[in-house]
Amino acid sequence: MIDLYTRQSMVDQAKEIFETLKKNGTVNEFSFAMMLCLYKKIERFDEAVQIANRMRKLGLLTDSLSYNNVLDLYATAGRPKEAVETFKDMVTASIQLDGCSLRSLRNLLLRYGASRQAVDKLQVLMKKDASHGLQALMSALTSLIEIDDHDNEWIYPLQLVFIDIAWSGLQSLVDGYDNAIGMTA
Repeated sequence: MIDLYTRQSMVDQAKEIFETLKKNGTVNEFSFAMMLCLYKKIERFDEAVQIANRMRKLGLLTDSLSYNNVLDLYATAGRPKEAVETFKDMVTASIQLDGCSLRSLRNLLLRYGASRQAVDKLQVLMKKDASHGLQALMSALTSLIEIDDHDNEWIYPLQLVFIDIAWSGLQSLVDGYDNAIGMTA
């Protein structure tokens, strides 16, 4: 029922069922994920983040669907630290990355100033060599977090410079790998 109410953006009805499930002790990962999707869909990000935090605290992040919903929430809501933390948790838990995961991470990187060309090359690298691609993606995301840690107003213009420098380094890494395996763009 929560899924149906989510598709219809019927918040009060979905919340009522969710609260009943919690009181009865029958709430599960899917119930949490549907509430998270509902709040994300109607852009009530604070409530969605609270749901994601509860899921994490209760150990209800166990499958690809839940991880992708949480990852996409953080990427959409402009919470790069949490998105990268979720991505690292996915890798640690051996959750298979899929199109949804990569789309969320792509959007996050683009949102923070990465060029489409660099992100496209990163995706090509992921397809050609998942291990090296994953390392490059992790490096790019970690650089993003380090830059975001300094988001004081006076330093924001410098962030763009640092992003360009970080992406130049990523570009060199990808180009170097392409050359090493005999591929060119």
